[in-house]
Amino acid sequence: MATDTLTLFCIISGDPLSFAFPVKVQSSASVDELKKAIKETQKDAPHFTIPANELVLWQATVPTDKNTGGERIIELDSLDDKTKLDNPRTSLSKLIVDDSTYIIVERPKAHAGRPLGLKRDFDTAMLEGLEKIMTILHELKEEKKSVISLSRVTEREFRDIMNENGLAQRAISFAVDPTTLPAAIPGRHIEPFAWGPESEAAQADDCKEWLENNTRLPEGILFCITSRNANLLRTMSASTKYELNGTTDMVILPEEYLNTTLLVPGLQIGIELKKSDVGYQKHTFEATLQLLSASLSSNFCPVIVLTDLKEYWRFFWLEPRVIVTCEFGLQDGVALLEKIAHEPRPTPIVDTAFQSIPATDATPYRRRCQFTEAVRRTPVEDVVLPEGSSSAHQVRKLQRTVTDITDSLPGGDVADMRDFFDVMTEEEKSKWWTKCALEVMKNSPALQALIPDGY
Repeated sequence: MATDTLTLFCIISGDPLSFAFPVKVQSSASVDELKKAIKETQKDAPHFTIPANELVLWQATVPTDKNTGGERIIELDSLDDKTKLDNPRTSLSKLIVDDSTYIIVERPKAHAGRPLGLKRDFDTAMLEGLEKIMTILHELKEEKKSVISLSRVTEREFRDIMNENGLAQRAISFAVDPTTLPAAIPGRHIEPFAWGPESEAAQADDCKEWLENNTRLPEGILFCITSRNANLLRTMSASTKYELNGTTDMVILPEEYLNTTLLVPGLQIGIELKKSDVGYQKHTFEATLQLLSASLSSNFCPVIVLTDLKEYWRFFWLEPRVIVTCEFGLQDGVALLEKIAHEPRPTPIVDTAFQSIPATDATPYRRRCQFTEAVRRTPVEDVVLPEGSSSAHQVRKLQRTVTDITDSLPGGDVADMRDFFDVMTEEEKSKWWTKCALEVMKNSPALQALIPDGY
């Protein structure tokens, strides 16, 4: 050529012709120097993360194609007129350069154990993007919930939670077995608790002493003051709109739970103390939501007692699709508290012995259950279809199953981590689900189709 500078058009095998890039070198330069010039020109491109001397170059004639133009994919294997530039000392002045001559760069292979090229960047960018999306969605899910205090819940908030869970309220009355009444025990007489001017929490020790002196609990079952633990009954699982937070004044639980500080899993009975205005509606709302929260974490079917330790003893428990409540005076209230403490009704995974005890008209509290059973949807066989409706259509609607998308995710090549969920934290489970979902999306045919062949 007449000038001392060569302008060579280079293209990576597998790229469209329009991706060709010019590289200027001295005509006296060698193939090795051309590699360095290509490396310098493309130093920010992910394909050129390997050293310049490891690039493989070819001189090739690329015929023009009017039909595809610049969108033609240049594949090294499809070119007939090509010469490998395998001697790094070959002078570029020996090359015959015209308008159809290109320097073809073999797409770099994996280097030092790291995957290179477009596919690697695509995978990395996709995973990073999906992780950011998952983080944002998780934050939005957390942010959309309003935190409400159990002791300050409004009627609207209370109705929202009840309606969301499909729970009704039902009041019942029954006679407590007279043989268990405190007055029937020789030498036993119960005087109402004498409240002082201080708050209920400030008098918690005196209330605990009164309860211990006037009730007979089974061996190994204890009273525990919990009013100082402000977040004892915190939960996000009772509602999609609200996060509940609060506590109750006292709980009855087995001694082994007290020693390990697992108070809520061991909660059999929660006692909410009110020195005055105990029958107010807001206190009923508070006790009801305490029941929902406790039932979500307890290993028992809990009962909440709202009382002034005088003549007002109101009991709350869950049955399928309903919250049951009943009210008694001092003698009957203490007697019923004792009976329930002697029949704790643990969940089947803990102990099945109490589950087989039948309920009677005098022992309706034996029908109580946990939150998950209480909010379970009505079985098909229990539904009365509206008159004139298509029974087949209605039954099909009721029989439709709710699909959990996580059930379709693979469990893993080595072990299914779902087998270990009982010992994993919520954060660990969430990270595992996210990883599984990202792997499925990354390897899906729809996304793989976006990656050109050979990458």
